[in-house]
Amino acid sequence: MKSEFENNQQSDSVTPSRRKFLKRTSAGVFLASIPGKSVWASSNGLMVSVVASANGSGSSIIQDPIQLGSAGYWKNHYSSYKSYKFSQIFGGKPIKRSYKTYGTDYTLQEILDNPGSGRKGYGGKSNVNYHMVAMYLNAAHSGEVSGIYYPIIEQGDFYSLNEFADYLYNTGYSSPDSFGQELSALIDEYNRG
Repeated sequence: MKSEFENNQQSDSVTPSRRKFLKRTSAGVFLASIPGKSVWASSNGLMVSVVASANGSGSSIIQDPIQLGSAGYWKNHYSSYKSYKFSQIFGGKPIKRSYKTYGTDYTLQEILDNPGSGRKGYGGKSNVNYHMVAMYLNAAHSGEVSGIYYPIIEQGDFYSLNEFADYLYNTGYSSPDSFGQELSALIDEYNRG
C-alpha cells in the first residue's frame, strides 16, 4: 500500500481550490493553550494558520507536542524523497526571490545539500525552499518517523499533502523572505533535537 507521500508524487489531478491562509480567526483558543509560542503570531499571523488552523473548524486541539525535524535532519536521515524534483512536490520550480524562480528544477536532495541563496545555494531567499522541504517532510512523515509529530494533515488543517505543499509554495513565492524566516523559527522552536 502506497503512503500519501508516494501517492502525492503521482497525482496529476488538480488540487482543491486554494484556501486562504488566514481564513480562520478562532485559532487563538489553541494558541492560548500552549504558552510561549509568540512566534506563531508573528508576521501578520502566518504561522498561526500553519500550526493551528484546524482548531477554528471544530477539530480537536492537538494533544501531543509538535516535534519537527530540521532540514539537516531530513538531509541526513531519510532517503525515500531524494530523487523527487521540487516541482513534483510543490508544483513550481524552486523560489529565488519574490515572484522569481530558479531556471533549474532541482531535486529535494539538491535543495537540502545546497542551502543559501548564493552562487551554489538553492535555498532561495531566507532559505525558503530549504525550510519548505523540511516542513513538507515533517507533515508527510508525522507519526511514521521516530520523533516527528506534525499532524497538520491528520488534524484537518489541510485535506492532503498536495494541498499543504501548494500552500507552502504559494506563500513562499509571494513572500519568500518573511516566510522562510517564519518556517525557520517554527522548526527551531519545535526541533525534535
